[in-house]
Amino acid sequence: MDPVATSPAVSADQLDRAARLSGAARRSSRWYRTYLLVFAAGSFVLALATGLWAGGPGVAVVTGVWAAFIALSSVWVTRKPTTIRGMRGLHLGVMLAWTVAWVLTVVLGSTVFTGQLAWWVVGGLLTAAAPAVGAVLAHRRTA
Repeated sequence: MDPVATSPAVSADQLDRAARLSGAARRSSRWYRTYLLVFAAGSFVLALATGLWAGGPGVAVVTGVWAAFIALSSVWVTRKPTTIRGMRGLHLGVMLAWTVAWVLTVVLGSTVFTGQLAWWVVGGLLTAAAPAVGAVLAHRRTA
C-alpha cells in the first residue's frame, strides 16, 4: 500500500483542519487593526494637546503621555503571536506617512498657524489618517 495515498475521509479531515487553522490565524492577527485604530485616535489627541498646550510644561506633559502610550502599546504588540501577510511593509508605510504628517503638523502649526486651534484639528486628522488607512488595509487582509 502506498504510504502517501490517503482516504477521502482523511483528506477531508486535513482540509478541514487547514481551514480551521487559517481562520484562527486570521482572527488572532486582527489585533493589528485595533492597534492602528488606537494609534490613530492617540495621534489625533496628541496633535490637539500639542496645539492647546504649546510651550512650557504642557509640551513636557504631552510628550510624557505620548512616550508612555508608545511604550505600553509596543509592549502589547510584542505579546501578540501572529501577524498579517505583508505586515512589515504596511507598518513601515503607515509609520513613514504618520511621521511626515506629524512633522508637517508641528512645523506648520508652530510657524504659520500659531495659536489657531483649527489647524491642530486639521493636523490631528492628518496624523490620524495614515494609521486609519492602515487599519482598513489590515482589516481587508484579515477578513
